[in-house]
Amino acid sequence: MVKLILQFNQRMKKIIHVFLCLIFLSFPIASSAVNYSGNYNVGAAGTWTNLTNAFTAISAGTVTGPVTLTLVAGYPAAAETYPIAPSTNNGSNTVTIYPGISGLSITSANATGTLNLNGCDYYILDGRVNQAGAMDLIIVMRCS
Repeated sequence: MVKLILQFNQRMKKIIHVFLCLIFLSFPIASSAVNYSGNYNVGAAGTWTNLTNAFTAISAGTVTGPVTLTLVAGYPAAAETYPIAPSTNNGSNTVTIYPGISGLSITSANATGTLNLNGCDYYILDGRVNQAGAMDLIIVMRCS
């Protein structure tokens, strides 16, 4: 009788184990990567405080659609790390950067450079305020 109960318990453990495995495998596995698509502000009241932080976050995630980064009042709210260097955008979705205010400049004395887009595809730097008008109003330069 004891032997029969032990065999029953072992079989039940196996059945429960298989059942739990099937339940576990039926749920999708969550990904820690964030998908980026849409409009984001960069500056004091923005999604990111500076372009360095924006590019770090976007590079860690996946660009699933066009991304627009608008440099807003208070940009940069935190010091940039120069050269500002986004990683390569793997895909055909663009990352567009433009000022939302006039008189904006991105300036560094870094010997390597201020903005390094070497090897970056699908990045657009539009100097027009709010992407309107004919005049470029953003200055990117290295002063050394």
